[in-house]
Amino acid sequence: MSHSELVLLSLLAEGPAHGYDLVKKISTMQIDRWTKVGESTLYMVLKRLQKRDFLTPNRSPGDRGGRKTIYTITPEGREHLAGLIKKGLSTPAGVFSDRLVASVFAAEAGLGEAIEGALVQTKRSQALLGEEKRKFQNDPAVRVILTFYQDLAKAEVQALRALQKLSLQNKPRTQETQ
Repeated sequence: MSHSELVLLSLLAEGPAHGYDLVKKISTMQIDRWTKVGESTLYMVLKRLQKRDFLTPNRSPGDRGGRKTIYTITPEGREHLAGLIKKGLSTPAGVFSDRLVASVFAAEAGLGEAIEGALVQTKRSQALLGEEKRKFQNDPAVRVILTFYQDLAKAEVQALRALQKLSLQNKPRTQETQ
């Protein structure tokens, strides 16, 4: 499933928009915190959606003399969006953390100091999520997502602490002991 397509079509279902307006909205809504929608790929995805007749481009003169393209979702685009939502809601997906996987192997290798760095980073992320949540007091959908990731960070901190403790039982591997 293309997260970029889902996000862009969902935003355009709210009303027509220019590519830069979509970039600002993604940033303002903190969408880039919970799914990957890079600014560099956004325009490529818009063009792909346009080629598939999911969007209609309306070109007009821009503020600075160039051309400005406003994208509007088509009925086919709305149908595709509904399919993406249905697929996303029915796909069993696990929650994976590269940091947690690496920490399991760090614990086995007795590398507790590496896990400490991951703990600090995760706690910092957890605090930032709390700050963002306070900013979005009046946006329940964004708050749900931020709460989910804040709770996930809390669970990851607990797991990292347990792995750090486990790492103390294991001797650090050196080239001589391998």
